[in-house]
Amino acid sequence: MRAKALVAEAAIVDGASPWQVYWRVALPLAAPALATLGTFTFLAGWNSFLWPLIVTHSLEMRPLTVGLAVFQGQFSTEWTVLMAGLTLGTIPPILVFLLAQRYFIQGLTLGSLKG
Repeated sequence: MRAKALVAEAAIVDGASPWQVYWRVALPLAAPALATLGTFTFLAGWNSFLWPLIVTHSLEMRPLTVGLAVFQGQFSTEWTVLMAGLTLGTIPPILVFLLAQRYFIQGLTLGSLKG
């Protein structure tokens, strides 16, 4: 933890403004944590079911998870349409994970030592 403070102090000694210290030192060090937080927040919102089911009244405002529940009736289920929707619904979370995977690995190896 002290090494990060030393880097910020070194930037100040080199003449960096507080904004430059934030932009060039603190933000790159926090990128893995921010990517992880953003990914988890996106997945929590994407997978929400109960709260949108309660507060939305129109079909246009419902997220995909609640919208797919419409295809399940009391006596029958539209399996083909439901499975097609579920397959298409998995694409955005997979893309978000693949884009943020570099930051996950960087965050895991940031504090490791060789040897």
